[in-house]
Order: sequence, then C-alpha cells, then structure tokens
Amino acid sequence: MNLSVQELRIVSLFIEPIIVSAIISGLFSWGLSRKSARLSNITAERSKWRDKIRVISEDIQDGNIDKLKTALRRLRLCINAYGLEDDVNGKRFNAYYIMKDTHIWVLIYQIEKLIEEGKSVSLACEQMTKYLCLLLKYDWERAKNEVGSSLTIIFGRMIMITGMISVFVLPIVGYIVRELSRCATARRG
Repeated sequence: MNLSVQELRIVSLFIEPIIVSAIISGLFSWGLSRKSARLSNITAERSKWRDKIRVISEDIQDGNIDKLKTALRRLRLCINAYGLEDDVNGKRFNAYYIMKDTHIWVLIYQIEKLIEEGKSVSLACEQMTKYLCLLLKYDWERAKNEVGSSLTIIFGRMIMITGMISVFVLPIVGYIVRELSRCATARRG
C-alpha cells in the first residue's frame, strides 16, 4: 500500500498524540499507584502506632505501679524523641514543644519522680491519659487530612493531564480537519 506524503502526514498526526497520551497516562498511573501504595503503608503503620498508644494509655490508667513503669518505658519508644532535646524547664506548652511531645516527656519524668518518692501518681496519670488522647486525636485527624489531600492532588493531576492532552490534541485535530477539507475540495475541483 503506497501512501502519499500528505496521507503519511495525516497518519503521523494521529499517531503522535496517541504516543504522547500513552506516555502521560503511563507516568500518571505509575505515580498514582506509587503514591497509593505509600499512603496505604503509612496509614497501616500509623494505625498500629495508635493501637500501641491505646494499650499504653490503658496500662497507665490501671493503677498498678509495675504496669505503669512498663507503660512509661514503652511510651518512650512511641513518642517523638526530639522532645528530649528541649529544655524541660522552659516553655513547654506552646505549639513548638507540643508538636515534639516535650510535654509528654516532662510528664514521664514527673511520674517517675513521684514513683521514686512514693507519692500518689493518680493525677499525673490522669493528665498523661489526656495528653495521649489528644495525641491520638491529632494523629487521626492528620491521617484523614492526608488521605483527603491525596485525593485532591490526584484530581488536580487528572485535570492537568486532561488539559495537556487537549492542548496537544485539539490543534492537531483542527489541523487534520482543515487538511481533509482542503483535500476534499481539491479532489472535487
């Protein structure tokens, strides 16, 4: 089958956008699956972390000093270690210190000191339970926002890709229509 140069040009105008679309779609699918896998792994790990914090919180509320000591040791491994770097006598209740769990570290040390001195730890344990409840709630809300923002990003990318394809395809389709109509006019005349 012999095609003229004009027909080859028209065929290539169909093939080029298909190739570009396939590449863009492939990249988009790859990025989407990668992000989805990452998000599901992180979500699963954070769910396990929240479960650990819940168990620790129950052990803190139990009233048993041995369970409390063990719970505090486990809690140290579950909270932000950067909170250790902060001055425990400084301002602990601003956003900077709270985000680094400094207030929880301070309360761990206070509870341990109360245990050593043989004093009642019930009020401090109650305060720790409140802190852990707030920490769990904050993490839950953050997880929900991350999932929501991921969907927003995905939707935005879909719109961007659709726009890019239409920027490439529409001019080509317009060119093809003009060429076909010109060829049809030339054949008639």
